[in-house]
Amino acid sequence: MSAFGGSQVHAWTPKPGLEEEHPFGKKVERSYVGHTEGLLYQSMIHGFVPMTIRGVVWYQGENDGRGNDSGEKMTAWIESWRKLWNRDDLPFYYAQIAATTYASGMLNVWEGQAEVMKAVPHTGLAPSNDIYDGLDHGYSPAPDKVDEKDTGWPIAGGSNPHPPNKRLVANRLADIALAKTYGQATEREVFGPVCDSQRLEGNRILVDFLHVGKGLKAGNDQPLNWFEISDGTEENRRLKYVKATARIIDADTVEVSSPEIAEPKFVRFGWHSLARYNLVNSDDLPAISFKTDPQDHHRR
Repeated sequence: MSAFGGSQVHAWTPKPGLEEEHPFGKKVERSYVGHTEGLLYQSMIHGFVPMTIRGVVWYQGENDGRGNDSGEKMTAWIESWRKLWNRDDLPFYYAQIAATTYASGMLNVWEGQAEVMKAVPHTGLAPSNDIYDGLDHGYSPAPDKVDEKDTGWPIAGGSNPHPPNKRLVANRLADIALAKTYGQATEREVFGPVCDSQRLEGNRILVDFLHVGKGLKAGNDQPLNWFEISDGTEENRRLKYVKATARIIDADTVEVSSPEIAEPKFVRFGWHSLARYNLVNSDDLPAISFKTDPQDHHRR
């Protein structure tokens, strides 16, 4: 195991020529080595190559919220290690960072993590955004805080990138590895729902999800929350979104609409760094935040 708190993924990615720039035995004169490209790979991983490994489990990324390219950097990191170990199918399973406003929030990180799982084979994301405020598991029916300013929907009470009960995240990572790498048969879904696509139908948007298990549901038996839609209108150079009504109309489909929007174009879900939402699959794993508009990340 290698660990370095607060590091960024590009610090674990090999950088050609780094050994000449920072040779072993010479102190690195940098403010924070965990943010310096290639340094943690060179000092903490390089010696393992080509030791036989079965796969990689990753729990890091809160500092990657400082940029808008976490997905691209994760992909480059995965590809570099697969090349080093000469294994195109080397598994990479990683934990979703907890709800936090640290480092400008995790919206970019969550979106990047989901994109990597969809685009890069043999990867998987273990969700964590249903673990709040010391709860043992699951959605809280009586949230401590409400985001009155923006939506009136519940938000997580804290802003710590380290959630309580990390053993639950570890269990989810283990479930993914056992099912996807070791072939352990399971009837349970091991991933949380991820947006697959949207379909525009008049005044509504239909959102299709992957990894629904036996079907989507509301984790607290209340109406679905944290869905918003936009018709493309901009306000202060950003797309204007309004609160939407959402309902499950099929095992893997959610219908989203609002009387304020006659011709919606885009939908987003859980688009807040502290969003506490209730859309889960049949195995109670929470959905991953997403947006379908092409604009840069809107941070909260």
